[in-house]
Formats: sequence, C-alpha cells, structure tokens
Amino acid sequence: MGGKTNKILKGAFAGLVSAVLCLPLMAGCGGGAADYTNVIKLQDNQALLTNPDMGFNFTYYANTIYDFNNTLHPGDYLDDFPCDTVFFRIGWNWIEPEEGKFNWEFTDDIADEWIARGKNIAFCWVVTYPGDQSTPLWVKEAGAEGVQYAYTAESQTDGSVEYIMKPVMEDGTLGAGDQRFSNLPKDAQDYALNRGNRNDPAYNNGEEVTEGDYENYRGSWVVNYDDPVFLEKWENFLKAAGERYDDNPAVQFVEIGSFGDWGEGHNTNTRANSISQSTKRKHFELYLKYFENVQLMVNDDAIEGTELVSFTKENGIGLSDHSVQVPYAGGPAEGMTGNVAYASLYWRDLPVLLEHHNGTTFMETYYNAIVDCHATFARINCDPYVASLSEWKDMIARKLGYRLVFSEVRTTDIYAGAEVQIQFDMTNEGSAPCYAGGNPTFYLVDSLGRVHATAVSEFNVRDLSVADRGEEAESMTGTAVLQIPDALIDDDYYICVSVVRDENTSYNLPLDYQDGTRQRYQIATFTVGADE
Repeated sequence: MGGKTNKILKGAFAGLVSAVLCLPLMAGCGGGAADYTNVIKLQDNQALLTNPDMGFNFTYYANTIYDFNNTLHPGDYLDDFPCDTVFFRIGWNWIEPEEGKFNWEFTDDIADEWIARGKNIAFCWVVTYPGDQSTPLWVKEAGAEGVQYAYTAESQTDGSVEYIMKPVMEDGTLGAGDQRFSNLPKDAQDYALNRGNRNDPAYNNGEEVTEGDYENYRGSWVVNYDDPVFLEKWENFLKAAGERYDDNPAVQFVEIGSFGDWGEGHNTNTRANSISQSTKRKHFELYLKYFENVQLMVNDDAIEGTELVSFTKENGIGLSDHSVQVPYAGGPAEGMTGNVAYASLYWRDLPVLLEHHNGTTFMETYYNAIVDCHATFARINCDPYVASLSEWKDMIARKLGYRLVFSEVRTTDIYAGAEVQIQFDMTNEGSAPCYAGGNPTFYLVDSLGRVHATAVSEFNVRDLSVADRGEEAESMTGTAVLQIPDALIDDDYYICVSVVRDENTSYNLPLDYQDGTRQRYQIATFTVGADE
C-alpha cells in the first residue's frame, strides 16, 4: 500500500463493542480454517424497538366508537410503548350506513395521521356487539333473518339484581337468558346500563335504567351468520374493503370479525344465533378471497374444538386470543392466561396476537402469556396512560415478537485488498420467530457514509430458535466474506452490521451507533493512513 498502514482501532465505542486481538484458533476465537484475529463483543442496549410485522397495537375503537380513543391525548401516538399500529375494531354499520355507500373516512382520517408518522393500521369489522347495534339494519330490511336481544333486570334471593341478556320473542316477551350480566366486565355493565363514561343520549337519555324496564336497556338485532341475504351483503362489503386495503402496505393485519360476539367467533351472549363449523369456514373463505396480501388473524374461540385449525394454518391465517386476564367464576384474581395449547399449534409458522382484558392494566400475567404463547402482537386494549405506568410495559416491549441480537463478531485480519472472513453469533431474544426472515449483512463504510464493500451472509434469521419462558435463547453461528478494495484513500472506515429482509426493509437492532436511518450499526473502525 505504499507506506500506509491499516488497523482496527481497539475499543472504538466504549460500552458497545471492543475489538480485541485474539490468538489464532483459541477458544472463543472462531475455530476452523480461518484465523480470527479480531473479536468484537456486542451487547443488547435494551432499547424498545419497533420492527416490521410485530409489536404493540392500540385499540382506537373497541367494537363501538366509545373506547379507547377518548383516553388518548391529542397529538400522542404512543411512541413510548413503542406502539407501531393503530387498531380499529368497529361495527360494520359505521362503515356502510347505507347499502353501497361506504364511510371509509370514518377510520381513514385517523389512520392517515398514524401512517404519516411511519406507523401501521389494522382492522376488525364487527357484525355483533352485544348491547350495541353493529350490523346495519338495512341488512334486516333486505330480508336477512336474525334475533333481537335486550337486557333485563332480575332480583336474586340475596337481594341483589342480576342483569341478563335475553332474546326478544315474536310476542314481545323475553326468552331464556344467555349471559348473566355480572360475568361481564364492569365497563360493559356500565355501558349497557348507560352508566360510566360511555353514556349516550340515544339510549334512555343517558339515565340509568330502572329495574324491569328492559325495553330501554341496550340491546341489538343479531343476524343469523349463515343467512344467504346477509352473506351476500357481507361479501359485497369485504370485496370493497379488499379493493381499498389489500394492496396497502400500511395495513398490518385484518382480524376476522364477521361472526360471534365482539367478532370473537363465540356466541356466549347470543346463543340463540348458532355458529356451525361450516358457517365459520364460509366466512374464512370470503376473507381469503378478498385479502390475498394482508395478514389475516382469527380468534381462538372461533376455531377451538373444531377441525378448522388445519384449514386456517394452510391458508396463512394467524391466531388471536382476547382472553388474557379476563375474569371468570372460580378463576384466579388475575384472570385467564393465554390459550397456550392453541397458540402452540400456530406460533412456529404464523403470528399470535394477545389482547388483554380492558378492565386491567399490564401485569406479570400478561407478560407470561406473551412468552408462553410466543406472541408477535400485543394489544393495548385500555387507557394507555394507565398501562404505561406498569413496570411490566418495557419488559413486554423487549420480549414481544422477535429481537435479533448479535453477541460476538469475529474477523480475520482487515487491510486493503483483504478477503475478510467473518463469523458471528446471534440469538433471537424475543418471544416469536422473525417469520419473514432476513440475512445478516456487513459493510465497509467511509466517514461520508459511502459503502465500499458488502458481505451478505447465507444465514437466515428466520432459523433462529425461540426460547420458552425461563430458558435462554440458543445462540447460532453464521459466516460471511467481506472483500476489501485494494485502493482506499486515507480515512476512517467503519465495519457496520445490519439484517436485511429485502431491498426496502432492514431491521432495527438493539445496538447503538446506528448509521443514519438505514439500520446499519457501526461495530468497529478500520483506519487507512500514513505510517506512524
């Protein structure tokens, strides 16, 4: 090189990496044929990361238009979680109030604000919300059959009053009750009785309903899910939704919500409306017909106890579980845990989403469920400022989805013209695989950010194993070859690392010294200069 020397600066970034001279072939220095003379130790900086196809999503609308948007401060997009997706679970009637006349702006105007900040959106269009009309009544007027429901109050032997949701019969009387109201979350009780923060003048002028006055309790007409008129109208809606959203890269996922209470695939509150396995499959097929590109998700209650697991998996439909922390009679104080048994059938190949109970905050139960179910998505299904106070919030953020961690990079001698052999150790410290995968990539970059050499490893981060709770993630090793150019001007050059999915996508890593906004991270400095 004509009197020039090339060297790695040792300890270039204190606290992040150290380039240590290591004797050839010694333990921890690589092994094999290569002479790994440099060892770069890396450590997780504990940053709260966002990355594609994973993370927190915030329920802006929860079945109705009342929660939880009213808790969100103006101009706050929950970066501190960090929340990457805004989620709209909204009644069909709000989006198509008249047949063929769509009010997409109802959610799109809000979505645009999040998308402008680099965030994503997700949807669940709901047909049944017990206690609030969700199917547009023009479907009923078109001839679809269904059941009308109402709440009633019944005095109990202990002097208490039990509120029960019952179907309204043709003669105006009430049929057998399906759901004892005390089993519902307090928020749902307040809503149905026009109490609390969801009072609506359209129902009994916002006053609490008196005992026995069931006609003024919130009720709803629920369509029969296999009714041919309904299915025709619903398919028209999905066709329009698919045309609008299926090719939109900002749409993170769509949850299947066209049958069952709250779109969850069960009829706990509305048992008079049966849901057969064949009906469920019809609905799945309609979503698959119009959403070929967007990730679809289905609630565990829709497939549990059926033969539809194979069908959904074969068609790439992921799993949602809305039961985490939901209280139930005789259960623990912290409520239900995640459906580990069904999550185990999906998570190795498809994402799992966990939604916690809106009457509780983030807690250890939720964290454990995320780890045990190997969750990719977690839903902020409550007041986010209450949730943010939990000590578990950051722990969840660091475990949710995938977390790609380099622990050590070893190289042979680095000098102008060298063919540098690279060996690296990686783990996935998250709860779920990186389904889309990606390749560790190394760069030689000058002080102006220009790339002079690139090495793409054949190792795919999709193959990194995921640990169960209480276990350590398994480290895996990959290699790459970085060809240094023969001619380099005097300058400081950086060895950088990245994980690249495709030409448009690289992953955020828990490392400092990011090279601009390109998800390249400086791990050592290579200097070309005059002899000292």
